[in-house]
Amino acid sequence: MRRIILLPIAFALLSTGCSFQLAQLPPLIPREILFANPMKKDPQISPNGRFLSYLAPDGSNVLQIWVRDLAGNDDRQLTSEEKRGIQHYTWAYDSAHLVFARETDGDEN
Repeated sequence: MRRIILLPIAFALLSTGCSFQLAQLPPLIPREILFANPMKKDPQISPNGRFLSYLAPDGSNVLQIWVRDLAGNDDRQLTSEEKRGIQHYTWAYDSAHLVFARETDGDEN
Protein backbone atom coordinates (compact mmCIF):
# COMPACT_ATOMS: atom_id res chain seq x y z
CA MET A 1 0.00 0.00 0.00
CA ARG A 2 2.78 2.40 0.91
CA ARG A 3 4.63 1.77 -2.40
CA ILE A 4 1.53 2.63 -4.37
CA ILE A 5 1.32 6.07 -2.68
CA LEU A 6 5.06 6.86 -2.91
CA LEU A 7 5.40 5.93 -6.58
CA PRO A 8 3.16 8.74 -7.92
CA ILE A 9 4.83 11.26 -5.61
CA ALA A 10 8.31 10.25 -6.80
CA PHE A 11 7.17 10.40 -10.44
CA ALA A 12 5.70 13.88 -9.90
CA LEU A 13 8.91 15.16 -8.32
CA LEU A 14 11.06 13.75 -11.10
CA SER A 15 8.84 15.05 -13.89
CA THR A 16 8.70 18.62 -12.51
CA GLY A 17 12.47 19.02 -12.51
CA CYS A 18 12.91 18.71 -8.77
CA SER A 19 15.67 16.14 -9.19
CA PHE A 20 17.77 18.55 -11.27
CA GLN A 21 17.57 21.19 -8.59
CA LEU A 22 18.54 18.72 -5.89
CA ALA A 23 21.51 17.45 -7.93
CA GLN A 24 23.14 20.90 -8.26
CA LEU A 25 25.54 21.65 -5.45
CA PRO A 26 26.32 25.20 -4.36
CA PRO A 27 29.69 26.57 -5.43
CA LEU A 28 32.62 25.85 -3.13
CA ILE A 29 34.00 28.64 -0.95
CA PRO A 30 37.55 29.42 -2.10
CA ARG A 31 40.26 28.21 0.30
CA GLU A 32 41.79 31.69 0.40
CA ILE A 33 38.63 33.04 2.02
CA LEU A 34 38.48 30.27 4.61
CA PHE A 35 42.15 30.00 5.54
CA ALA A 36 43.79 33.34 4.69
CA ASN A 37 45.12 35.64 7.39
CA PRO A 38 42.64 38.24 8.60
CA MET A 39 43.34 41.92 7.91
CA LYS A 40 43.34 42.60 11.67
CA LYS A 41 42.61 40.30 14.58
CA ASP A 42 42.49 40.16 18.39
CA PRO A 43 42.46 43.88 19.29
CA GLN A 44 43.42 44.68 22.89
CA ILE A 45 43.66 47.96 24.78
CA SER A 46 46.63 48.39 27.10
CA PRO A 47 45.90 48.42 30.86
CA ASN A 48 46.59 52.18 31.04
CA GLY A 49 44.18 52.82 28.15
CA ARG A 50 46.72 54.59 25.92
CA PHE A 51 47.49 51.95 23.29
CA LEU A 52 45.64 49.58 20.98
CA SER A 53 47.39 46.40 19.89
CA TYR A 54 46.28 43.85 17.31
CA LEU A 55 47.54 41.05 15.09
CA ALA A 56 47.91 41.77 11.37
CA PRO A 57 49.98 40.32 8.53
CA ASP A 58 53.23 41.98 7.52
CA GLY A 59 54.55 42.32 3.96
CA SER A 60 55.33 38.58 3.90
CA ASN A 61 51.79 37.70 5.05
CA VAL A 62 52.98 36.49 8.50
CA LEU A 63 50.88 37.57 11.50
CA GLN A 64 52.74 40.07 13.66
CA ILE A 65 51.85 42.20 16.69
CA TRP A 66 51.10 45.82 15.82
CA VAL A 67 50.46 48.70 18.21
CA ARG A 68 49.15 52.23 17.87
CA ASP A 69 48.41 55.16 20.14
CA LEU A 70 44.65 55.51 20.64
CA ALA A 71 44.98 59.24 19.93
CA GLY A 72 46.41 58.82 16.41
CA ASN A 73 47.16 56.64 13.40
CA ASP A 74 50.78 55.78 14.18
CA ASP A 75 50.55 52.00 13.62
CA ARG A 76 53.89 50.26 14.06
CA GLN A 77 54.93 46.64 13.85
CA LEU A 78 56.48 45.31 17.07
CA THR A 79 57.45 41.76 16.13
CA SER A 80 59.20 40.26 13.13
CA GLU A 81 58.53 36.53 13.17
CA GLU A 82 59.70 34.94 9.94
CA LYS A 83 58.20 31.43 9.80
CA ARG A 84 55.00 31.17 11.81
CA GLY A 85 52.71 34.00 12.71
CA ILE A 86 51.82 34.94 16.26
CA GLN A 87 48.43 33.61 17.30
CA HIS A 88 48.04 34.74 20.93
CA TYR A 89 49.42 37.58 22.99
CA THR A 90 48.51 39.76 25.98
CA TRP A 91 49.53 43.00 27.62
CA ALA A 92 51.70 42.99 30.76
CA TYR A 93 50.26 44.98 33.67
CA ASP A 94 52.84 47.74 33.22
CA SER A 95 51.38 48.70 29.78
CA ALA A 96 54.93 48.79 28.42
CA HIS A 97 55.35 45.12 27.45
CA LEU A 98 53.45 42.58 25.40
CA VAL A 99 53.81 38.85 26.08
CA PHE A 100 53.37 36.17 23.42
CA ALA A 101 54.19 32.50 23.00
CA ARG A 102 56.13 31.34 19.99
CA GLU A 103 55.90 27.90 18.46
CA THR A 104 58.87 26.44 16.62
CA ASP A 105 58.26 24.61 13.34
CA GLY A 106 54.75 23.49 14.25
CA ASP A 107 55.88 21.09 17.00
CA GLU A 108 53.68 22.88 19.62
CA ASN A 109 56.63 23.22 22.02
